[in-house]
Amino acid sequence: MANRHAGRLYRGNILRRLPVIQLLLVLITAAFIGCQSPEPLVTPPTATATPTAAISPTETSPPNDTQPNLDVTALGLIAFTSDRDGNAEIYAVDANGERLTRLTNNEASDWGPAWSPDGKRLLFTSDRQGNNEVFVIDADSTDAINLSRDSGQDTDPAWSPDGESIAFASERDGYLALFLMHSSGLDQRSVDGDGGWNNTTPAWSPDGSKIAFTSHKDGLNISVMDADGTNETALTTGQADDAGPAWSPDGTKIAFHSRRDGNAEIYVMNADGSGQTRVTNDPAEDRWPSWSRDGSMIAFESDRGGGRDVYIIRPDGTDLRRVTTGGGYAPAWSPAPTPGKVTLYLVQSEDGANRLSLSPDSPGGLAIVEAPLLFNVPVKDRGYLREFLWTEFSLIFSGTGISGSWPFTEWARLVMQLNGPMGDADYYRCAAFRVNGEEAGSSCGEAFDSHEIVSGGYEVAAWLPAPLVVDANDLLEVSIVMGAVQPPGGKVVPNLVFGGDAPLKTSFIEIGVSRE
Repeated sequence: MANRHAGRLYRGNILRRLPVIQLLLVLITAAFIGCQSPEPLVTPPTATATPTAAISPTETSPPNDTQPNLDVTALGLIAFTSDRDGNAEIYAVDANGERLTRLTNNEASDWGPAWSPDGKRLLFTSDRQGNNEVFVIDADSTDAINLSRDSGQDTDPAWSPDGESIAFASERDGYLALFLMHSSGLDQRSVDGDGGWNNTTPAWSPDGSKIAFTSHKDGLNISVMDADGTNETALTTGQADDAGPAWSPDGTKIAFHSRRDGNAEIYVMNADGSGQTRVTNDPAEDRWPSWSRDGSMIAFESDRGGGRDVYIIRPDGTDLRRVTTGGGYAPAWSPAPTPGKVTLYLVQSEDGANRLSLSPDSPGGLAIVEAPLLFNVPVKDRGYLREFLWTEFSLIFSGTGISGSWPFTEWARLVMQLNGPMGDADYYRCAAFRVNGEEAGSSCGEAFDSHEIVSGGYEVAAWLPAPLVVDANDLLEVSIVMGAVQPPGGKVVPNLVFGGDAPLKTSFIEIGVSRE
């Protein structure tokens, strides 16, 4: 195994990571805006808002959650290498250690994953065609493509932030040197800085202007150069075996591992090499750091549990948590939030009867408000309601604190419990998402996509295009317009029922699908 993985210096032990999970949710406030009727038919009752409980982290192992929580979703998937099934393969797992997924399945060894900037693809090294080559795979697929296609040993791939280029190490010239190629595998060329020395483990700066790497000049040290191979500068010096650089998402820090204290530990330094600070402190071997997408955590491998596994820790050395059991090394944290299903319930907010919030929980506090309704909707004009989105004639739910990524699922489902005389009218609807004021698309059509009479009311669902990525600081908004063919005056205005803890009293928005 040591020879097979020679490109990844000491790429071996990985242990604990403590996913520190405090709910990111700054729960969404939502404006339940106006109604076309000049006088409301119903005075909505007030309800007490139920605060969202923070998740208390365990000390030694991740919680066994059956539903992903949003802080874990925001941190993103961790890809890693494991021999748990007999040979080295690529796996992915949620940041809390849940929902382990095997991504490669080959008799050869697949190792050293690296995510694309959009989190949809993975690079890795494999000897499945006789020698180490750089391969790419879709994150939801098992079809791997050889990109490097050279008789030399090609290892340590890293994607540029714009997704256009791939840096990697190759010994095709007789020693391990740094190369670049287009993401298609074309235009392979050396960018080896001073050259003549074994250089490995390239890592792009977040702005794509520089590449940090492990240099074998004067021992193992961390160096940095411009992305074209010029202006090489040593960031660490001496015989401390410094290796495996990883840039923080904001570009101000570089994490690496070092043996300067006798065994491999995780360190963090400023991007100019100053302020070198020890993060881990354990007799075990802690190596190969990888930052979470928000910079709040560092994943690494460690053998402190007796075998290599993946752990996470904060950059200040606190909140250590174990991610994997059964073996794991060479972790790579996805730059995109975790794909998966997020369900957000409509509940009463603290701002009064006419304000709504979105919550990951469906608490008690049943509430009813009158739904705005447009009358005299043209039967043949499906787009008529489109112009009323984001106006006082629509329901608008808005706020911040939701994180998610749905690269393979582009539709969301808005389910509403309505009561009142809906059976007396033909209804039309139009719905849309937008993020930071930019619409993700709308869905307008005849009636609701599902319409079922239930005890005490109706359950209706509207499908609408979902945003592909939402971050916690983004403003997420949903607007829905309802209309009827009938003129005003009839008893056709439904009431929205929300905040209940039973299925027939629950209104919610569901984005994505569960990832098994």
